[in-house]
Amino acid sequence: MHTHYQKIKMNLDYYYSGKINSYEAYRYCNNELNEIDEILKLNTLNIEEFNEKNHYENLEEIWREVMKKVNNELRIPDRIARKKEIIDFVETLLQKKVHVFPVNMFRFNMPKYERSRVAWHQDSQTWPGIYDTYPILKNSEIVTFWTGLTKTDDKNGLAFALDLPLKNFQHEFSEGQGYFNANLEGIEIKSEETIYGDPFTSVIFGQNRLHRTAFGSLLPRISIDLRFYREK
Repeated sequence: MHTHYQKIKMNLDYYYSGKINSYEAYRYCNNELNEIDEILKLNTLNIEEFNEKNHYENLEEIWREVMKKVNNELRIPDRIARKKEIIDFVETLLQKKVHVFPVNMFRFNMPKYERSRVAWHQDSQTWPGIYDTYPILKNSEIVTFWTGLTKTDDKNGLAFALDLPLKNFQHEFSEGQGYFNANLEGIEIKSEETIYGDPFTSVIFGQNRLHRTAFGSLLPRISIDLRFYREK
């Protein structure tokens, strides 16, 4: 933990854990991880062969089918988020009791496919109408437990802006990206850190911690966002 994060540690809206290893929690999720693996193999062969062949044809169809199957039909991220071992892992790091947020997401980030990667944004501003749907969240702090399920590198990991003013940025709509686009006019990001490494490299961060997909890698990135909240 870097010292300049400690002064905001108790403010979960801007919490940032830095790089952590989550294998201890995810080893209780073998059934769900095997389901994801089977879906990926069915749609894209295996990830190693996909990388070697730059298998990019029918990318839109592949991306839609995998995301729909994992997130909507089988709801695998929701099932993982509700496992006692996952919740215990998050609560131990935060030193706070949390509840499972109703939106958890599997991510399939693809090279050369803009819809699968996003610019600088804060999570709470990217969900218009979320508090109308879930009123309990109006007075809650939300954190995301992000995990790379495959090996990631410094060009496709999850990048975080450091040493910025603690503020809510205005988010602008862009076609294909929604509101994953913070207006940083007049703001210079002088320091950032990218979370990457072997499978089960993770980070926990608050809903207002500015972050983005790192750009430039030719490797796909398979990851999962689990979200939790606590009432203030």
